[in-house]
Amino acid sequence: MAQTNLPTWLQVGEKIVNIQQRLGNGAFGVVYKVKEEGTSKVYAMKDILCLNDSAILNAIREASTLNRISHENVIAIVSVGEFRDSRGSHMLLLTEYCPGGSLNDRLARPSSDQQNLTWMTQTAEAVAHLHSCNVVHRDLKADNVLLTASEDVKLGDFGLAREYIALKRASVQQDDGSWLTTYTQYYMQSGTGPIHWVAPEFFRGHYTEKADIFSLGTLLFAILERDYIVINRKAIYGAFVSVPGIGKCGVGFAMENFDRNIRIQFSSHAQGSNALQGNVHELLKYNPYDRPTAQEICNHLRVIQENIGLGQSSTDSLLSVYITTEITPPLYVPISQINCQVRTMAMMQQTAATSFPTTFQCGNMWLRTQERLGSGAFGVVYKVQDLATSNFYAVKSILCLNASVLQNAVREVEMLKQISHPNIIAILGTGQVNGTQGYLHMFLLTEYCPGGNFNQRLPSPSTNQMNLKWMKQMAHAIAYLHSRNVVHRDLKPDNVLLTATEDVKLGDFGLAREYIALTQIQGYAQNIFTAYYMQSELGTKYYMAPEVFSTHGYSAKADVFGLGVLLYAILERDHVITGGKAYYGAFVAIPNLPERIGLGFALETINRFFIIGFSSSSDYFGSLQMLIRQALNYDPHNRPTAQQVYQSLVAIEQLYALKDVLCLNASQVLDAIREAVTLCQISHENIIAIKGADRFVDNQNNLHMLILTEYCAGGNLNERLARPSSERINWKWMSQAADAVAYLHRNDVVHRDLKPENVLLNRRGNVKLADFGLAREYIALRRVDARRNDGSWMQMFVQYYMDSDVGSPYWLAPECFTGHYTEKADVFSLGLLFFAI
Repeated sequence: MAQTNLPTWLQVGEKIVNIQQRLGNGAFGVVYKVKEEGTSKVYAMKDILCLNDSAILNAIREASTLNRISHENVIAIVSVGEFRDSRGSHMLLLTEYCPGGSLNDRLARPSSDQQNLTWMTQTAEAVAHLHSCNVVHRDLKADNVLLTASEDVKLGDFGLAREYIALKRASVQQDDGSWLTTYTQYYMQSGTGPIHWVAPEFFRGHYTEKADIFSLGTLLFAILERDYIVINRKAIYGAFVSVPGIGKCGVGFAMENFDRNIRIQFSSHAQGSNALQGNVHELLKYNPYDRPTAQEICNHLRVIQENIGLGQSSTDSLLSVYITTEITPPLYVPISQINCQVRTMAMMQQTAATSFPTTFQCGNMWLRTQERLGSGAFGVVYKVQDLATSNFYAVKSILCLNASVLQNAVREVEMLKQISHPNIIAILGTGQVNGTQGYLHMFLLTEYCPGGNFNQRLPSPSTNQMNLKWMKQMAHAIAYLHSRNVVHRDLKPDNVLLTATEDVKLGDFGLAREYIALTQIQGYAQNIFTAYYMQSELGTKYYMAPEVFSTHGYSAKADVFGLGVLLYAILERDHVITGGKAYYGAFVAIPNLPERIGLGFALETINRFFIIGFSSSSDYFGSLQMLIRQALNYDPHNRPTAQQVYQSLVAIEQLYALKDVLCLNASQVLDAIREAVTLCQISHENIIAIKGADRFVDNQNNLHMLILTEYCAGGNLNERLARPSSERINWKWMSQAADAVAYLHRNDVVHRDLKPENVLLNRRGNVKLADFGLAREYIALRRVDARRNDGSWMQMFVQYYMDSDVGSPYWLAPECFTGHYTEKADVFSLGLLFFAI
């Protein structure tokens, strides 16, 4: 039993509280009544002395569970904090305060039938809410049901609560319950909870959420019967039976160890109608799948409440309420009935590859298997075609021969259903089929990515623009996963797919895990939590973070390291050959080792101070190289988050072009000012946009005019014309260039230097007309010409404004060589541009 001695004043999160009195203690902590400094608010504070990893884990799990569930009959968490003294670390959980005490204390005093029914309904609703959130309480007893000042129920003490993510969802896929049973044996097989309130199956070591239903039955029985035993001079209320030679013991213990057909009896002084007492018996059935669900219990109790409010009596059996609902498969099968074949992953995938059916159904679609796309640790992926529409999809087939494989399959399905992002593969359906050799396959239908995987794409060259797009999309997908408290754990080029337009789709979530409390609990305990949740060495060795190879556990920052390896692979195209296959990533050479090894493994086992190098060919973004090095840091705490990586990549993409004009005389100053002014006065989607202008004097006292414009990652048209382009692209370039020149002329500006080098392309390949150093206004030109048809006025004006031989001689109009020309000189240069395209 935990004993703690705390200071009078403590900080819990952002709140400073004063300890008022000790309320009680349990297996995992001591509870105090506390008051917030400067206010009249009163809270309950649970102090958990964490002397080992298990205690820390339970504290964090309890805080995590309370933080993500919200219900009027479940105790609300207010804040979480940490305190250290000479004995160790204390986790402090600040929750709402219930002045009514516990239901166990309250049952010592009489209460009305209406009050009893209210307690029963509210407790059932709290349990139903937990189960709808995939949480099993595992410690339902009268001491853990608290009462407010108005005697409303608040279910508390979640130290033993556990998640069972796919428990209920898996059950709808199989009528005999075998899938679900295998999964629950994996999730909940430890003995927990006080033996007086637990279900019979608890003593066999494998149970589901229906164990909560049995414990709820003992609570409802205690409310109506007020039966109790005395432990340490304290009355403990529950459902007990007398066993010869032993005395009174919990009904679940008696059922499992003496007689499974025991039917607990209500005495003559018990409260509640015969029908209500009969309904309690339904909860205390030996077989778990003979018990109703928590929601069905709520529905019936509400009916009874309504009937009492109308002055009627309820004679309905609880069975009459839930017999009309959809009957779910059994939630429990004894271990002796489970016959799982044990195979290696390699054997399983080999079997899966040869036994998956050629034609199968998913929802309303009939699909035909076209070809095998690849395989991994947990499945084989096929390209399939819809027979009705001819559309292509991908199917991941998972051969379910043991609990571990089933667990991963169900987890992957549930995870993909809960996430939606443009750069994450979308799940379109799930199902199960019997293979040609009689094996059961669970399958996931997803979108098909014709661009293949990234490992196949990296041998081919790509532009800087494309590289940066891929990097941003990967980082955005991973940042999204982490915002949903999901860690991928297997980031590598093989798991990054490409669409027909070469957009990223992150796939293969077979190793992904939730880390619910990671971002919600800070401090010392965070590392212990990650060590419990993610301590297995999983992933692909070339891409794993250093901490994954250690025994200290790891967090979402392991994904950031994997992301760093991906970014490095895109930039460097570094690879090793293993088994005849090229693996792109980040590798280091170690003396006396025949092959280079992955950076993460080298950092953990050889030298944590390795700094990955970059070749000169990739040296086009110094800030990008720095970002990659940060992501590949040995210490997870020194790595950025995935969101920070994404934001940095966005910032890198938002580059500008800076034109530095050295002004050695007044004429050059005038030209620079004129260019800046011209750009400020015009605005068109196909003309380079000015962002700012300023002047600068260097150490030799020379004046520089600085003109900041948008950056065009696609380079200039002169460079682009060296590569082939489609007729559609050619027409786009010509029309956009013509639109830009027409806009200039409408605004009385002549460019005077149109050529492919001054036509820039942004990252989408759209035209941006640039370099306005020779551009001139000809405001009065057209007006004079319009007033006089003989040209004499225009001739004089042109000789004044545009009589210099300017521009590149290869691109000038004929009249430019005679010394008098108009805006039509631009049109001639535009024609040469079209001819070049």
